[in-house]
Amino acid sequence: MKKIIAITLVLVLLLPVLAGCDLEEAVSKVYVNDAVMDSVELYDVETEIRSMNVKVNAAEVTIQQADRFFVQTNLRYLKVTESAGVLHIREEVDHVSGYANAMLTIYYPKDFVFENLTVETTAAKLTADRLCAGKLQLDMGAGDTKIQYLSATTVADIDGGTGRITVEDGKLCNLDLELDVGKLDLRAALTGKCEMNLGVGGAEITLLGAKEDYTLEMEKGLGKFTVDGTEVTQFGLQGSGPNHLELEGGVGSVELKFEP
Repeated sequence: MKKIIAITLVLVLLLPVLAGCDLEEAVSKVYVNDAVMDSVELYDVETEIRSMNVKVNAAEVTIQQADRFFVQTNLRYLKVTESAGVLHIREEVDHVSGYANAMLTIYYPKDFVFENLTVETTAAKLTADRLCAGKLQLDMGAGDTKIQYLSATTVADIDGGTGRITVEDGKLCNLDLELDVGKLDLRAALTGKCEMNLGVGGAEITLLGAKEDYTLEMEKGLGKFTVDGTEVTQFGLQGSGPNHLELEGGVGSVELKFEP
């Protein structure tokens, strides 16, 4: 394993050199220790926005409603650009350290619905009051995610790494959710064809709507599996509702209930 890591590091350093950078410049691109500034920068958004793409390494990320689009952060290498109706918020350096007190706050107009919304983090805490989009993609690394209301009208792709994912309310269409290590607390109406693959950790899932609205296809993992408080002993296909949920348990208990 150590040999693999060493070879990988050499390749990471060598590729920029082959592209024309000297070794010192290559090292600086891989290891940056001044990711956070002492001051907070304000970025005003000037154009009409329809979609948003966020990619950061590590920070306390907050997305909240306001009267307009603007961004506040103390991340030194963050770049905010607008192109063809898309707001891009991205760190320009991929591998950095020294993220103590790092923050990124993204403001957007109240009740705004994004056409496409993508948020990708390496190790961050994400908090949002309300996120609504046609197409939604959340790719979370290490860190907790807490969202008060989450909605996707076309497709929702949520990939959780290590941490807790909490969605207090929402409506998600064609949800594809994968969780590696952590806890899932989800309360939402699910429509279309949905799939959840749970890793190591427990899950509490509340499906909004009647039980008759859903078709469940359940696969037991290592842990107790209950539906409306009753332990499940017969797995496989259950129900015949129009909304299909395929749920694969991992290591940990799964509590599923319905809230009409």
